[in-house]
Amino acid sequence: MDLQRILETQDDFIVTVLNLFRVRKNLFSILFLSCAISLSQHLEEQIYTAAITFINDQNETSLRLLDQQERTFEKKVVSKDEYLALVYLQCNKAYYLKEHSAIKNAIATYEKAWDHFSKRELSGISDFDIIDGCLKPLGNLYTKIGDYTNAENIINQYIYIAKKNGSTIHQIGGSINLAILYQSIGKHRTALQIVDETLRLPGLPPDKKSTLQQIGTSSSMVLGEYQRQQTPNVIPESQATLVDHYKNGYLMAFNQGDLDKAYGFLLKTKEAMLQQKTISARAMAKYYVEEAHLLKKMARSKDALTTLLRALQTLLPNFDGNGFPKRESLYPENTFIDIFDLYGDIQPTANLALESYDLGFYVSEMLQRNITSQESKLLNRAKDRNRSEKCIGLLYKEHVKDGGQKSAMTAFKYAEGSKTTILKEMFSKKSLFQQFPTDSLLRKEQTLLRRQEKLTDLLIKGQLGNSPPNEINSLREALNGVSMEIKAIKKDISEAYPMYNPHTLSIDSIQNKLMADRATLVEYFYGTEAIYQFMVTEKEFFFKKIDITESHQKKLAEFISFFDTPSTINNNIDAYKKTALTIYNWLHFAEVISQTTNVIIVPDGLLSFVPFEALLTHDPQTLLFSEMPFIVLSNTIVYNSSAEFYVKDEIPHKNDNLLGVFPLFRGTPMQLTFSLEEATAVEREMQSTLLLDSMGTKSNFIKNAPKYDILHLSTHANGGTFTVPPTIMFHDAEMSLNEIYSLQITPSLVVLSACETGIGKLQKGEGVMSIARGFQYAGAQNVLFSLWSINDLSTSKIMQSFYRHYRKSQSAPMANRQSKVEYLRDKSVANAKKSPYYWGAFAFHGNISPEQSPSTTYQWVLAFLILVVPLVLVGWFLKKRSHTRELG
Repeated sequence: MDLQRILETQDDFIVTVLNLFRVRKNLFSILFLSCAISLSQHLEEQIYTAAITFINDQNETSLRLLDQQERTFEKKVVSKDEYLALVYLQCNKAYYLKEHSAIKNAIATYEKAWDHFSKRELSGISDFDIIDGCLKPLGNLYTKIGDYTNAENIINQYIYIAKKNGSTIHQIGGSINLAILYQSIGKHRTALQIVDETLRLPGLPPDKKSTLQQIGTSSSMVLGEYQRQQTPNVIPESQATLVDHYKNGYLMAFNQGDLDKAYGFLLKTKEAMLQQKTISARAMAKYYVEEAHLLKKMARSKDALTTLLRALQTLLPNFDGNGFPKRESLYPENTFIDIFDLYGDIQPTANLALESYDLGFYVSEMLQRNITSQESKLLNRAKDRNRSEKCIGLLYKEHVKDGGQKSAMTAFKYAEGSKTTILKEMFSKKSLFQQFPTDSLLRKEQTLLRRQEKLTDLLIKGQLGNSPPNEINSLREALNGVSMEIKAIKKDISEAYPMYNPHTLSIDSIQNKLMADRATLVEYFYGTEAIYQFMVTEKEFFFKKIDITESHQKKLAEFISFFDTPSTINNNIDAYKKTALTIYNWLHFAEVISQTTNVIIVPDGLLSFVPFEALLTHDPQTLLFSEMPFIVLSNTIVYNSSAEFYVKDEIPHKNDNLLGVFPLFRGTPMQLTFSLEEATAVEREMQSTLLLDSMGTKSNFIKNAPKYDILHLSTHANGGTFTVPPTIMFHDAEMSLNEIYSLQITPSLVVLSACETGIGKLQKGEGVMSIARGFQYAGAQNVLFSLWSINDLSTSKIMQSFYRHYRKSQSAPMANRQSKVEYLRDKSVANAKKSPYYWGAFAFHGNISPEQSPSTTYQWVLAFLILVVPLVLVGWFLKKRSHTRELG
């Protein structure tokens, strides 16, 4: 059951208003001000009077007047007392906006109030309850719209303030909201820890204790750790506690599989909710969604649809219930998403289901427009991803029925829409800035985005390193401030560039690019029940479904695990051959590589960790790796994040200069013995600047990287964990993923000659959070990265070969393939060292660059000699003959 509805009980109107009156001015002074506005000449009094006048007569007309007054006051306020009055006005205005579903404006107004209060240090002149009046409702609103990063920051900030001021009740309220937040994003273990810690606080009110226990029960059940027990017979007297009591009964019955009993408890929950005076429309709508879920589970689909209609009409009182509501009537509210998703699941026809899901996407997009942090965007996109899978599944069924291309192409758009949306957004911002580099708004936006990533990095490190609470709180405040600035400037940019829309993907544009590249594109969507494959050639488009069986999942995991250690493949070559061929056939890859030599793969899910070049096209009757039919021997494989990135025009090279970083780590356990040979080869083949040994520092790299078109990093790296982000090592320090995000670079190629640079946490809808993605986010167009821990010697040999071929062809994907083929055919390399573990790690991500064949150059030189030299000789002969006649 969605526990976010508990948030609604935290901001009771009467309590809020009473708290707002707790300013330095007493109630008598406020009333006096409202009677004496015409006599007052003080700005502070004018602001309070305007606020009280609005409180006494709240409607759209008085709101418009208050808006005008607020704009005037903001230009005039100077003293702390005047700012305090403005904060009071803004908190009341924001509360009204929140209650009338103007969530975006409510958040913006609360943010302004908190900004004024914190920057002017107004807590020193007043006992105004900034937690109840501003921070608590602001944190709740952030949670409601899915802005989880800002919600976490704000809630933790007011918990910090509450602890500092000794306010146990605010500390408890903050802990409840924080636990609810963590439940919303699936961090149930963290939610349970907060519940356990808060339950130990002294003086815990019964209703708060009940709410905490209900949260704990819910999270325990999700984790499979709940205790099977009977619901207590003692019925609480408090209505709020009674709601929690019946919710627990519902959850226990549901998890025990007794749906009828669960439904009985759910109906009692509704009765208790309706008896509460402060129950909100949103809380009731969420109840109806939960009831509809249960009815669907009970095979009562018709009743479920009726209940969902009640939920819609609760949020949209003017909705008549015919069809779907119009888009313009919807507003940013995540309950709408729950309603439309469940509508789509129950709808009997594909068209109605897709229409419902599309409304879910529409509301999701509204919610995410003002989210600024990557972390929150990732969590929201994961939910969109599940909806995309449902749409693609419906369209595949339609495609099978009619065999038409319309449903297939629509499915492809859903798949594309679910891929790397955050990277696409950042590329769009950078593209706009590159077109208008002198625009101060765009320049400021880039500066703010980099600062946001740096602060996020410091906060992560501070939390992992157990920094003092005051330092953590300062970082949270700074992050929140930057987020507000980003949102404000985003609005200005959208007004300055209203027609800018970089998303122009079509099948025609893909096929035109494929024709130029003589390539085939295959894109995968890895779902929970099936993999969907989209294959695009110069002239055709194919849409297939690949069933995910337990056997195939096991084989895929087995294939990826073959690259865990150097000896795994060599210890069981026959098992590797069998598994590699199984994956090849399962993914219908024979049809892909038979089309063209060049293949662009847009992987997804676990396929992001598969080295496709190391798959086998048929069963080889040999144990010699050099004689096995690896795909790398027949095809050039290029990876990309999405088809949209593939069709984008590349930025022309600034130069061919290379910056190489080779820390070497001599005399340490991390020493890279063969990295110096790699450096020598790079220097020999390329026009380069090398940062060797102690010169390979993080600061040197950051300072010099923007000047170069090719970046080469030969060092150590790791893919991180679920809590610790990936890092890459320099001579003096490591660079984390968020630090890479903040780099100011636009290289055409980044070569990451280090371990696990393509490994990281797999995020639904965005891909792998790896070092390679970090450089893409920062501005790299093409990246060569590793999929596992790589061998120092083989890496050095392959890198030397790569640059030798790159210098000749100027094509990184071609050079990457040729270096691997050359390694396999190198007779000086033992068979055991030719295992795919040693050469298959490096994956090229980007676009196919046309190979500039040396033979072409020779042909031009020969043509010059044949055509131009004779003309020069004829001219010289005629001139000489003329000169001879003159002498005669």
